[in-house]
Amino acid sequence: MFVITAISGALALSTGSFRIRPAGVTGRTASVMLSVGSDLLRECSKEERSLERIGTLVSELSTTAAVTNSKAKRAIIGDWRLVFAGDAAALAPFTSGEVRPPLGVLEDLFCRFEKGSSMKVIEVERRIGPFGNAKRSLVGKYSVASSGTDKTERLRFKYLWMDDANGREAEPPTKNAIEAVVSTSGSILILRVGVDEARNTSIDAIPTDSLLVWTKLRARELDRELDNLGLKKEDVVQS
Repeated sequence: MFVITAISGALALSTGSFRIRPAGVTGRTASVMLSVGSDLLRECSKEERSLERIGTLVSELSTTAAVTNSKAKRAIIGDWRLVFAGDAAALAPFTSGEVRPPLGVLEDLFCRFEKGSSMKVIEVERRIGPFGNAKRSLVGKYSVASSGTDKTERLRFKYLWMDDANGREAEPPTKNAIEAVVSTSGSILILRVGVDEARNTSIDAIPTDSLLVWTKLRARELDRELDNLGLKKEDVVQS
């Protein structure tokens, strides 16, 4: 079974430019995480990627990285770029809902988590015809906490407002609380969206369609990406 990326832009990755291994992890665990993380990013970078293969690699990486998840709140701080979305339902909580094919397509998606509780999702739309790219920002608050008998780490967030394509403050697509199971491994962030807390939260019990895979951007890399897309830069993240 194969899935084509939900993002229209070219998302090929050079895995050598990412710090896949988390700081402070050494020995065989670090070697396994490095190998599995590289395989995951390589699979995500393909034009046609195996959903089954990605699900297996995510399971392996999440299990191996479980010892690092106690520091998930600290680990997610920074700028992230989406490289894989299992399906439209998993992607929906991170978009404005205002990109309307065929006149516009979702070109790129970034997420910024700052120290404290501030967050921002940056959506880039490629508009068809003689128009430039458009940017929308969903601004909100987030927290990371463990829950359940297995102390699964969960990201919870709520949007406060949206900066629309003209830079004006507008209502976000929802103000309801959104949550996702979170796993981190160095420069890889895995979110599993739409998981009921009452269910078994082990990775094997979660449909792979719920997966979002992100890679961490280096300092000021988001500015360069937005500049290349012809869009206004963001303020520097608090790290």
